[in-house]
Amino acid sequence: MIREKFREHLSLVACILAIGLVLMFFLFIVQWYLIQQTLGYAIELIEAELIQQAPSGVEAIEIKQTFLNVQDAVKGIPWSVISGRISLSKAKTAAHYARKSNSDGIWTAQEVNTLLKMTNATVGIKRGVGRK
Repeated sequence: MIREKFREHLSLVACILAIGLVLMFFLFIVQWYLIQQTLGYAIELIEAELIQQAPSGVEAIEIKQTFLNVQDAVKGIPWSVISGRISLSKAKTAAHYARKSNSDGIWTAQEVNTLLKMTNATVGIKRGVGRK
């Protein structure tokens, strides 16, 4: 009798845990999608703003290529972060540099090119800006 009750409780607990696992997996998928969409939107905004404010000496195609590299890396989240394709510490450094460089509201060509190099390094692109 005790074994039968134990088996009933055990099967109930297993069923609850299975339902919880399915719900957690569903929430993971939804969260992953929302993070990708949010980052994609932010990348598009930053790209458009940087192209609009870019001084002479900075090619718009270089800005677009850099942000295409970033979008490709973001599509692989969370695996691109786990595998090291995206470096969060380099992203933080690039963001800090962007805030500091644009504190006066004016971008120089050197600042933009440096930011593009840092952004490319964040997603594992080794080539420099301006090189083919």
